[in-house]
Amino acid sequence: MKRQIGITLVELMVALALVGILMVVAVPRLQRTIESSRMVAGLNALAGALSLASTEATKQRRTVTLCASSDGVGCTNSTWGDGWIVFTDFDENGKIDAANGDTLLSIGAAVPKGLTLSSRIFDSQQMIQVRRNGFIRGLAGDGTNRGSFYVCGSDVDPKKAYAINVNGHASSDRAMDTAPGNGIVNLIDGSELTCP
Repeated sequence: MKRQIGITLVELMVALALVGILMVVAVPRLQRTIESSRMVAGLNALAGALSLASTEATKQRRTVTLCASSDGVGCTNSTWGDGWIVFTDFDENGKIDAANGDTLLSIGAAVPKGLTLSSRIFDSQQMIQVRRNGFIRGLAGDGTNRGSFYVCGSDVDPKKAYAINVNGHASSDRAMDTAPGNGIVNLIDGSELTCP
């Protein structure tokens, strides 16, 4: 008598049920992990642009501007999540003037769909100017030269958001939860991060 090789229908159904259960558990967790990685990557890219602005300002001994830009050509009235540019800004007017010797240094891409990248303080402007000494220039005349960047995910839960605080010397630090236990990071002004 020949021995049959294979699996029975019952064994196949049990295996498919186990795979289905694993998928129900694993897929949402994987999606959260991917979104979290995208959030950190977006924030790190902006921190890198700020570092570039600081380095170039001190190296070239001139003001460098980092601003929100949806077109990658000039500063636009958009959000940081739409992208940004870094350029030398000889006359500190927030515009790339080739005639003045201004140069586009870097273009930052928009954050992935479903994420929100925002800022708080920085004179409520979508622009940061780093002077030749590496310090951020307060744009509104009130001397506000510090602020926070933060990124929120699609579920807008501030406990899952990430933030960096930027002090007057154009450097950034990861924002921390200063009210232990609630799990929400505090921005540079002491307020808790809220997602739009």
